[in-house]
Amino acid sequence: MQSRLSGACERRVVKSLITLKPFVHSPKEKKPKHCSTCGSLATLEAYFDVGDSVTMIEKYCDVCSKKIPYGT
Repeated sequence: MQSRLSGACERRVVKSLITLKPFVHSPKEKKPKHCSTCGSLATLEAYFDVGDSVTMIEKYCDVCSKKIPYGT
């Protein structure tokens, strides 16, 4: 039996970096935000264009932000 979502899962998302912005943790936040790559405390937000007027935001630490590909 094949899932109805199988086609959506197979689709590859092409994203290109728009900008990097400093990320400051708010004292009101109960949980700190972590790097999407290594899990360290996030210091930057990366904004990616993923097509169809959609922007994806991912958080990174300083070390991992240097490894972000500009078009993946």
